[in-house]
Amino acid sequence: MSKLIRWETPFTDKRYPSVGLLVSPRPNRTDSLTAVVAPDGLDTYPKYLVNFGDVIAFTCMEEAFHPELHPDAKVFDEPGLSAYQYLESDWLKAYENGVHFVAGGHLGPFYHYAIFGADNNVEVITPTVPTVDRIDEKKLLVIECEV
Repeated sequence: MSKLIRWETPFTDKRYPSVGLLVSPRPNRTDSLTAVVAPDGLDTYPKYLVNFGDVIAFTCMEEAFHPELHPDAKVFDEPGLSAYQYLESDWLKAYENGVHFVAGGHLGPFYHYAIFGADNNVEVITPTVPTVDRIDEKKLLVIECEV
């Protein structure tokens, strides 16, 4: 059965953080994805960079109307959080049950993460366990890619 369980992050218990995405295309590899999460709003620190690494699939939808993600309340192990890991989701099953060669050689296992925010809801399928870095002051982020 599909189940959303607590994903332990520094912002998991914050309701509706601001969430945005940075996508880094890479030749001959899957895209790299980083979420910028501001638990107390865009103008407040700390903020967090969630590095998902190689991504297989992702969505970023405005939270007021997110048609694909209105799961039944029964699938939430602990309702009211902002960060979840989605176990046995339909997306996850589709990727794990098929033969999916992904640039970079990833064949699984895959993980499905969700961040419910005040600006966006984000879902990510990745073969890596994300890392979270804290940002305590304004910082310039540079995304480099070769196209």
